[in-house]
Amino acid sequence: MFNFPDLPTVGEVYAPANGPAWRWDGEAWLSLIVMPEPPLPDQMLAAMKGVGYSDGIFYDGAYTLLNLTEVQLLEGNRLYFTPYRIRNRQIFNKIGFNVSTPYVATKARLGIYGALIDTSMEYPGALLHDAGEVEVISTGIKEVVILNPSTGGGLELEPGEYWLAIVLDGECEIYGNVAPQAMYKFGSTMGPGLPFDLLFSQEYEYAVLPPTAGIITRAVGVLPNMSLRMQV
Repeated sequence: MFNFPDLPTVGEVYAPANGPAWRWDGEAWLSLIVMPEPPLPDQMLAAMKGVGYSDGIFYDGAYTLLNLTEVQLLEGNRLYFTPYRIRNRQIFNKIGFNVSTPYVATKARLGIYGALIDTSMEYPGALLHDAGEVEVISTGIKEVVILNPSTGGGLELEPGEYWLAIVLDGECEIYGNVAPQAMYKFGSTMGPGLPFDLLFSQEYEYAVLPPTAGIITRAVGVLPNMSLRMQV
Protein backbone atom coordinates (compact mmCIF):
# COMPACT_ATOMS: atom_id res chain seq x y z
CA MET A 1 0.00 0.00 0.00
CA PHE A 2 1.49 3.33 -1.06
CA ASN A 3 1.06 6.58 0.93
CA PHE A 4 0.68 9.07 -1.93
CA PRO A 5 0.94 12.79 -1.06
CA ASP A 6 -2.46 14.39 -0.37
CA LEU A 7 -1.96 17.61 -2.40
CA PRO A 8 0.52 16.84 -5.17
CA THR A 9 1.59 19.37 -7.77
CA VAL A 10 1.64 18.61 -11.48
CA GLY A 11 4.85 16.78 -12.33
CA GLU A 12 5.59 15.82 -8.73
CA VAL A 13 7.33 12.43 -8.38
CA TYR A 14 6.59 10.05 -5.53
CA ALA A 15 9.26 7.34 -5.02
CA PRO A 16 8.42 4.93 -2.20
CA ALA A 17 11.15 2.68 -0.83
CA ASN A 18 9.14 -0.48 -1.46
CA GLY A 19 7.96 0.05 -5.02
CA PRO A 20 8.22 1.90 -8.32
CA ALA A 21 8.23 5.68 -8.71
CA TRP A 22 5.05 7.56 -9.66
CA ARG A 23 4.39 10.96 -11.24
CA TRP A 24 1.27 13.18 -10.75
CA ASP A 25 -0.07 14.44 -14.13
CA GLY A 26 -2.74 16.63 -12.56
CA GLU A 27 -5.41 13.94 -12.55
CA ALA A 28 -3.79 10.66 -11.55
CA TRP A 29 -0.56 9.04 -10.41
CA LEU A 30 1.26 7.42 -13.37
CA SER A 31 3.80 4.66 -12.91
CA LEU A 32 7.28 5.51 -14.18
CA ILE A 33 8.13 1.88 -14.95
CA VAL A 34 9.49 1.79 -18.51
CA MET A 35 8.33 -1.22 -20.49
CA PRO A 36 10.84 -2.37 -23.14
CA GLU A 37 9.84 -2.35 -26.76
CA PRO A 38 9.01 -5.86 -28.07
CA PRO A 39 11.85 -7.35 -30.14
CA LEU A 40 11.65 -7.39 -33.89
CA PRO A 41 11.28 -10.82 -35.59
CA ASP A 42 14.94 -10.92 -36.69
CA GLN A 43 16.06 -10.04 -33.15
CA MET A 44 13.90 -12.83 -31.75
CA LEU A 45 15.40 -15.32 -34.21
CA ALA A 46 18.93 -14.27 -33.32
CA ALA A 47 18.17 -14.66 -29.63
CA MET A 48 16.66 -18.11 -30.17
CA LYS A 49 19.65 -19.26 -32.20
CA GLY A 50 22.06 -18.14 -29.52
CA VAL A 51 20.38 -19.69 -26.48
CA GLY A 52 22.88 -21.88 -24.64
CA TYR A 53 25.78 -21.11 -26.98
CA SER A 54 28.84 -18.88 -26.60
CA ASP A 55 31.19 -17.79 -29.35
CA GLY A 56 34.45 -19.71 -29.58
CA ILE A 57 33.43 -22.39 -27.05
CA PHE A 58 33.69 -26.12 -27.70
CA TYR A 59 30.53 -28.10 -26.90
CA ASP A 60 30.22 -31.84 -26.50
CA GLY A 61 27.08 -33.82 -27.28
CA ALA A 62 25.81 -34.71 -23.76
CA TYR A 63 26.91 -38.33 -23.96
CA THR A 64 30.69 -38.28 -23.41
CA LEU A 65 32.96 -37.79 -20.42
CA LEU A 66 33.73 -34.29 -19.19
CA ASN A 67 37.09 -34.51 -17.43
CA LEU A 68 40.84 -34.78 -17.97
CA THR A 69 41.35 -37.86 -15.81
CA GLU A 70 39.64 -40.33 -18.17
CA VAL A 71 41.28 -41.29 -21.45
CA GLN A 72 40.24 -43.47 -24.38
CA LEU A 73 42.70 -45.50 -26.41
CA LEU A 74 41.72 -45.47 -30.09
CA GLU A 75 43.09 -47.92 -32.63
CA GLY A 76 44.45 -46.91 -35.97
CA ASN A 77 42.47 -47.68 -39.14
CA ARG A 78 39.19 -47.85 -37.26
CA LEU A 79 36.36 -45.35 -37.68
CA TYR A 80 34.85 -44.28 -34.34
CA PHE A 81 31.49 -42.55 -33.83
CA THR A 82 30.18 -40.41 -30.98
CA PRO A 83 26.49 -39.37 -30.72
CA TYR A 84 25.90 -35.64 -30.73
CA ARG A 85 22.70 -33.70 -30.05
CA ILE A 86 21.98 -30.22 -31.42
CA ARG A 87 19.22 -28.52 -29.44
CA ASN A 88 18.67 -25.48 -31.69
CA ARG A 89 19.87 -24.32 -35.07
CA GLN A 90 23.47 -23.16 -34.97
CA ILE A 91 26.53 -22.61 -37.18
CA PHE A 92 29.70 -24.44 -36.14
CA ASN A 93 33.13 -23.79 -37.57
CA LYS A 94 35.47 -26.24 -35.84
CA ILE A 95 35.52 -29.85 -34.70
CA GLY A 96 38.13 -30.97 -32.20
CA PHE A 97 39.46 -33.45 -29.66
CA ASN A 98 42.23 -33.54 -27.04
CA VAL A 99 45.25 -35.84 -27.45
CA SER A 100 46.69 -37.42 -24.30
CA THR A 101 49.32 -39.61 -25.96
CA PRO A 102 49.74 -39.82 -29.75
CA TYR A 103 51.74 -43.11 -29.71
CA VAL A 104 52.24 -44.07 -33.38
CA ALA A 105 49.43 -41.93 -34.82
CA THR A 106 50.47 -39.01 -37.03
CA LYS A 107 47.13 -37.72 -38.32
CA ALA A 108 43.38 -37.95 -37.78
CA ARG A 109 40.37 -37.24 -39.98
CA LEU A 110 37.08 -35.95 -38.57
CA GLY A 111 33.54 -35.50 -39.83
CA ILE A 112 29.83 -35.36 -39.09
CA TYR A 113 27.18 -38.01 -39.90
CA GLY A 114 23.42 -37.91 -39.69
CA ALA A 115 21.49 -40.29 -37.45
CA LEU A 116 19.69 -43.43 -38.59
CA ILE A 117 17.07 -44.57 -36.07
CA ASP A 118 15.35 -47.95 -36.09
CA THR A 119 12.89 -49.34 -33.55
CA SER A 120 15.52 -50.22 -30.96
CA MET A 121 18.73 -48.29 -31.58
CA GLU A 122 20.17 -45.16 -33.08
CA TYR A 123 23.07 -45.54 -35.51
CA PRO A 124 25.28 -43.30 -37.66
CA GLY A 125 23.76 -42.73 -41.10
CA ALA A 126 24.92 -40.74 -44.11
CA LEU A 127 27.98 -38.50 -44.17
CA LEU A 128 27.05 -34.81 -43.87
CA HIS A 129 30.51 -33.28 -43.80
CA ASP A 130 34.10 -34.51 -44.06
CA ALA A 131 36.03 -31.81 -42.20
CA GLY A 132 39.47 -33.04 -43.26
CA GLU A 133 42.54 -34.05 -41.31
CA VAL A 134 44.84 -32.74 -38.61
CA GLU A 135 48.27 -33.80 -37.33
CA VAL A 136 48.36 -35.65 -34.01
CA ILE A 137 52.11 -35.96 -33.44
CA SER A 138 51.89 -34.05 -30.16
CA THR A 139 49.59 -33.77 -27.15
CA GLY A 140 46.89 -31.16 -26.67
CA ILE A 141 43.78 -29.89 -28.44
CA LYS A 142 43.56 -30.72 -32.14
CA GLU A 143 40.91 -29.03 -34.26
CA VAL A 144 39.83 -28.92 -37.88
CA VAL A 145 38.04 -26.01 -39.52
CA ILE A 146 34.53 -26.88 -40.71
CA LEU A 147 34.12 -25.09 -44.02
CA ASN A 148 30.85 -24.98 -45.94
CA PRO A 149 31.95 -24.83 -49.60
CA SER A 150 28.71 -23.17 -50.68
CA THR A 151 28.98 -20.25 -48.24
CA GLY A 152 32.65 -20.13 -47.30
CA GLY A 153 31.62 -20.06 -43.63
CA GLY A 154 30.81 -22.66 -41.03
CA LEU A 155 28.28 -25.46 -41.23
CA GLU A 156 24.72 -24.77 -40.06
CA LEU A 157 23.07 -27.71 -38.32
CA GLU A 158 19.38 -28.07 -37.51
CA PRO A 159 18.17 -29.39 -34.13
CA GLY A 160 18.40 -33.16 -33.90
CA GLU A 161 20.72 -36.13 -33.49
CA TYR A 162 24.09 -36.42 -35.23
CA TRP A 163 27.27 -38.48 -34.97
CA LEU A 164 30.82 -37.10 -34.89
CA ALA A 165 33.38 -39.40 -36.49
CA ILE A 166 37.14 -39.85 -36.22
CA VAL A 167 39.63 -42.16 -37.91
CA LEU A 168 43.37 -42.23 -37.15
CA ASP A 169 46.31 -43.68 -39.06
CA GLY A 170 47.70 -45.19 -35.87
CA GLU A 171 47.05 -45.81 -32.19
CA CYS A 172 46.25 -42.69 -30.15
CA GLU A 173 44.97 -41.95 -26.66
CA ILE A 174 42.58 -39.02 -26.22
CA TYR A 175 41.17 -37.28 -23.17
CA GLY A 176 37.53 -37.38 -22.13
CA ASN A 177 37.40 -33.59 -22.47
CA VAL A 178 38.46 -31.24 -25.25
CA ALA A 179 39.23 -28.38 -22.86
CA PRO A 180 38.48 -28.19 -19.12
CA GLN A 181 37.62 -24.50 -19.22
CA ALA A 182 35.61 -24.60 -22.41
CA MET A 183 33.32 -27.61 -22.56
CA TYR A 184 29.59 -27.74 -21.97
CA LYS A 185 26.84 -30.29 -22.46
CA PHE A 186 24.06 -30.20 -25.03
CA GLY A 187 20.87 -31.76 -23.64
CA SER A 188 20.46 -34.38 -20.95
CA THR A 189 18.68 -37.46 -22.30
CA MET A 190 19.77 -40.42 -24.35
CA GLY A 191 18.68 -41.41 -27.82
CA PRO A 192 16.44 -44.50 -28.30
CA GLY A 193 18.12 -47.39 -26.48
CA LEU A 194 21.54 -45.73 -26.61
CA PRO A 195 23.69 -46.68 -23.59
CA PHE A 196 26.76 -44.82 -22.37
CA ASP A 197 29.04 -47.86 -22.25
CA LEU A 198 29.00 -48.91 -25.90
CA LEU A 199 31.75 -48.07 -28.35
CA PHE A 200 30.49 -47.65 -31.92
CA SER A 201 33.13 -48.27 -34.58
CA GLN A 202 34.06 -50.15 -37.73
CA GLU A 203 37.26 -51.26 -39.39
CA TYR A 204 38.27 -48.64 -41.92
CA GLU A 205 41.59 -48.02 -43.63
CA TYR A 206 42.62 -44.40 -43.09
CA ALA A 207 41.23 -42.29 -45.96
CA VAL A 208 38.50 -39.76 -46.68
CA LEU A 209 35.37 -40.63 -44.74
CA PRO A 210 32.89 -43.07 -46.35
CA PRO A 211 29.52 -41.74 -47.62
CA THR A 212 27.63 -44.02 -45.21
CA ALA A 213 28.64 -45.48 -41.88
CA GLY A 214 28.32 -49.11 -42.98
CA ILE A 215 28.31 -52.03 -40.56
CA ILE A 216 28.85 -50.82 -37.01
CA THR A 217 30.52 -52.87 -34.29
CA ARG A 218 29.14 -52.33 -30.81
CA ALA A 219 31.69 -53.11 -28.13
CA VAL A 220 31.94 -52.30 -24.44
CA GLY A 221 34.01 -49.16 -24.09
CA VAL A 222 33.99 -45.41 -23.52
CA LEU A 223 32.74 -43.08 -26.20
CA PRO A 224 35.57 -40.96 -27.62
CA ASN A 225 35.01 -37.29 -26.92
CA MET A 226 34.80 -35.04 -29.96
CA SER A 227 33.28 -31.58 -29.87
CA LEU A 228 32.04 -28.77 -32.09
CA ARG A 229 32.88 -25.10 -31.68
CA MET A 230 30.36 -22.37 -32.28
CA GLN A 231 31.24 -19.94 -35.05
CA VAL A 232 32.55 -16.60 -33.81
